[in-house]
Formats: sequence, C-alpha cells, structure tokens
Amino acid sequence: MILAVRLLSLAALFACGTASAAPPDDLALVDAAIRGGRLVQAQTMLDLLPDAQSGTFDVAVLRAQLMLAQGQYAEAERAFGKLAATPSDDCRVVAGLGSAAAAMRHTKAALARLQDATTRCPADWRLWADLGHAYDSGARWNDSKAAYERASALGAPPSAAAATVAWAGRSVAKPRPCATLTAIVRYSRSSCVSGLPVQ
Repeated sequence: MILAVRLLSLAALFACGTASAAPPDDLALVDAAIRGGRLVQAQTMLDLLPDAQSGTFDVAVLRAQLMLAQGQYAEAERAFGKLAATPSDDCRVVAGLGSAAAAMRHTKAALARLQDATTRCPADWRLWADLGHAYDSGARWNDSKAAYERASALGAPPSAAAATVAWAGRSVAKPRPCATLTAIVRYSRSSCVSGLPVQ
C-alpha cells in the first residue's frame, strides 16, 4: 500500500513536470547550506538547478561562494573576479574577493576588499570576522580585535566569536618574558618521549 502511494506521488511529480525554474527560495536554501557547512548538499542543489536558472548572476555568486567554502581559493578568486567585471554593486562579490585574498595571505588586497565590503554590508558578521583574519595576517592586532568584537556584536556564534576575540586579545597583550617561554619549552621537551606524554 505504501509502495503504491509512493509510486503514485512520483507519477504525479513527473506528470506535473519539474522543468520550471526553481523559485528564489531555492537559492536561499543553497546559501543556507553553504553558510551551514553542508557543502555536498549545496553542490547537489546547484547541480540540480534548471538550465534556465544555472547561468544567472545569483547562481554564479553561489558557485563562487561554494568554491571558497571548499577551500578552492584561487578558483573562487577567479570566479569572483569575473563577477566583479559585471556592472553590480553586490557586496557578496567584493566580500568573496576579499575572503579569497585573505585565505591566500594576500593581505593588502584582502584588507582593501574587506574594508570595502564591510562599508557596503556593515551588518554581516562574517565580513567582519574575515576582516579580523586579514588584520591578523598583517599583524594589526588592535584592528583585528576591533573587527572580531564587531562580528560578535552583530551575532557571530558565541563559540566562534569568543575564540577569535580571545585570540586577538592575547595577541594585543604583552609578550611573555623569555624566562617563561624557556620554561615552557623545557617542560614540553621533558614531558614527551617519542611524541607520547609521560605519565
């Protein structure tokens, strides 16, 4: 009985047709999958978009964001670069260029692009967190801490915000005296034998 109902529902689905363009909500779901780290799901959703929709600007942005999330930084930078050549004020493009540059440690380009992106879209905590990362790469600790605190104030998840603000705070703090560092190194050498902690 259940099998018959499933077969009827599949037949109805095919009879109604699935070639119509996906509603804009589908793109929001792809975006949510990328932001949520569900990258395989996002890739599948993008691959299943109808041909009429797969070449749109918004889909191209999502594909570039997915490359960025997958760690394909050079490819993402190229994809965002192509999008930047089109007449658009979409801050996702500038943010993508900045995030790719930051991930590849191109600090000067990352800072310029992410500062522009945070000006265009000041309410996106992820942009502020990426800007903090770029400041870290340039050893600009106070700026880094301020960017992470802004990300936290805008709603960054508590664990991510706390870790980045705490790390930035330690970076701004005075360095430990050499004697303390020497003691730490001695302890770490004496407490390990063949890479295993001594009990």
